[in-house]
Amino acid sequence: MAKENKEKTTEIDGAQKPSQEDTQSLKSGGKRKSGKPRYVRAVLLGLLLVLVAALLSGSLGYFSGINQRKAEEENQRLTIATTHYRYGMEALASGNYEVARIQLEYVIQIYPNFPDITEKYSEVLIHLTMSEQATPAPTAAPTRDIQGAQALYQQAQQDISNQEWCLAVDTLRDLRDEDYTYETLKVDGMLWTALRNCAVKKITTDGDLEGGLYYFSLAKNFAPLDHDAINYSNWARLYVTGASYWEVDWSQVVYYFNQVYAAFPYMYDSSGWTAIDRYRIGLREYGRYLMSVQDYCEAEKQLRLSLDMQYDEETSRLVDEAYIGCQGPTDEPAPAETQTPTEEVPSEPTPTTEPTPEGS
Repeated sequence: MAKENKEKTTEIDGAQKPSQEDTQSLKSGGKRKSGKPRYVRAVLLGLLLVLVAALLSGSLGYFSGINQRKAEEENQRLTIATTHYRYGMEALASGNYEVARIQLEYVIQIYPNFPDITEKYSEVLIHLTMSEQATPAPTAAPTRDIQGAQALYQQAQQDISNQEWCLAVDTLRDLRDEDYTYETLKVDGMLWTALRNCAVKKITTDGDLEGGLYYFSLAKNFAPLDHDAINYSNWARLYVTGASYWEVDWSQVVYYFNQVYAAFPYMYDSSGWTAIDRYRIGLREYGRYLMSVQDYCEAEKQLRLSLDMQYDEETSRLVDEAYIGCQGPTDEPAPAETQTPTEEVPSEPTPTTEPTPEGS
């Protein structure tokens, strides 16, 4: 009995004790189970690093582009400032203090940190103050009458103070006719200022583009034009050139007024037509011309630009015609003409005479 119990106990112990193979299998299974989360974490960490690297690369490229653009703008402003600084120094050296003041003020406006600009501007202001306070020295010729010239000079100062630029030009011309030697350097500076601003007024307010261009050309005899004056001069010249091709070459009209329209759309001349009006009509007439030479697709493009600016029935009709011409003939054959069947009328038989027997 005891022997049987011992044998049963041995069998139970053998069943409960795992084998070495089962132990290794459990260990290896446990390793696989515990290694899976580590693999997922590694993949997620790699993706996160790639995403961070991409964001850093994009940010660096973006900021690099911004810095490059700022550097280019800085260099452009520095170039313009250097040019006008040189103009101001030339005017200062020649005693044209008013012109020097205008040039240096423009430098301060676009590039405040320009080297020595504060000192030179202060120097110009000191010269202007001293010249205004200085009393004229007694002349050796007491018979010289300067009352007329002095009165005209004071009147010109008053005109400039009131921003009556064109009146100031006329007054200064009278002063030169009265006494060419009176306050020569100051009058030169006043003439530049009056001519420059009168030219701007003629172009922007009066519609006298040719007159404005003429006054700009006179102002350049005293000192170079500033940046804004150069822009007004260029736009007016584009307008005048484009108008010279009116009803002669519509492609040139479109070429020039496209530029004026982009920069100064409401510029107008003595006719009262703005750059918008001339550009719109030029597009329409150029499109009409292109249709006459069967360039329908380009004509449609020009006509649609005109129609987008302002709707009118004629341009709309031309757009439709150009569109049809641009599409070309359709591939579907035209329907054949149907013929109406005619009813045949039977002809009546021609009566024939039956032959009679001979001798009857």
